[in-house]
Amino acid sequence: VLVEKLLKEESEAPGQFRSIGAASLGLPIEPPPPPSGPRGGGNSRGGRRLFAGLDLAELNVEELALRHYLTVEQFDCGLHCEGALLRDLFGILLFDQLFDTAVDGVFASAFQDAPLDLGTEVFYASRQE
Repeated sequence: VLVEKLLKEESEAPGQFRSIGAASLGLPIEPPPPPSGPRGGGNSRGGRRLFAGLDLAELNVEELALRHYLTVEQFDCGLHCEGALLRDLFGILLFDQLFDTAVDGVFASAFQDAPLDLGTEVFYASRQE
C-alpha cells in the first residue's frame, strides 16, 4: 500500500523533484523531541537553524532555498545533494584512473571505495603512462 501511494505521488509530481511528506502518505507525524543542552531552545531542529516559510512551516536553509527557486523563480526542479553531484561526476569521469589495479599497493582490500594514494602527490605520478 505504501509503495502504491509513493508511486502515485511521484507520477502526479510536477517537474523532476517533489518533496513527499509523511502526512500526504497517511503516515503518523511525530513531533521532533524538544531541543536540550546549550544549543537548545529557539528555532532549531537537531542543532540547525530553522526559518519560517510563508505558510509558517519551519524550514532549514536548504528547504527554504529550494522552495524559493521552485515558486518565486519558477524553476522546474530542485536538488539538495551536499556536493554529491560533483563527487559522483568526479568518480564517473576518472573511474579508470581511480580503480586502476595495475598500480601496486593502492588497494589493500576488496572493500575499499578509493585507492590509498587518492589525495596525495603521488596519485598522478603513479598513473602516468
